[in-house]
Amino acid sequence: MLELICDKEQSLKIFTENNYAQGSFFWFPLLKAKEIKVNGVRVSKDVRLKKGDKVSYYTTQKQENKPAFYEVYKDENFLIVDKESGVNSEAVFAALSRRQECYFIHRLDRNTKGLLTFALTKSAEAALVQAFKTKNVEKKYYALCLGSFSCDREVLNAYLKKDNEKALVKLYDTQVQGSEKIITEYQVLEKRETETKVEVTLHTG
Repeated sequence: MLELICDKEQSLKIFTENNYAQGSFFWFPLLKAKEIKVNGVRVSKDVRLKKGDKVSYYTTQKQENKPAFYEVYKDENFLIVDKESGVNSEAVFAALSRRQECYFIHRLDRNTKGLLTFALTKSAEAALVQAFKTKNVEKKYYALCLGSFSCDREVLNAYLKKDNEKALVKLYDTQVQGSEKIITEYQVLEKRETETKVEVTLHTG
């Protein structure tokens, strides 16, 4: 069982997704079994939380054993973890913060598996923030894509526009109002029968 205190008004679902990976993984089973309590009262649906509300999660040992991330490197200044797909970066940070003092530097999308870097000291935080700000950190992803590519390597330019209300992102070949330019590079690593493995470099984040 884990008890957390809500820090601001928000929905129970959003609070859970940003603070407790296991609660997010097993959101529907926990609600169905009424294994979430808000201020001591069992709930079976998403509710609005107020600052100071106490949320209690009664997960099973099997649910607790589902990993949200793995530690891959740690020294006195930095911690690097491999985040699983299906968990918010904020929930990883919250879990780490319950263990020790650390600083949130960057995030990955919920459904993206990959490395997250956290600072363990204020000086390390300043150095990492500056490195990301000045683009001294190179971001590479490995993707298994359906089909084949006409070129083995290419630098692609496009324009991205976010719709935060609908949680959608649209890509355009030319600039439209409210869009930002993105530069993405790929390199084919392996050609398979119906799939292609590529290394992707995000030059613009």
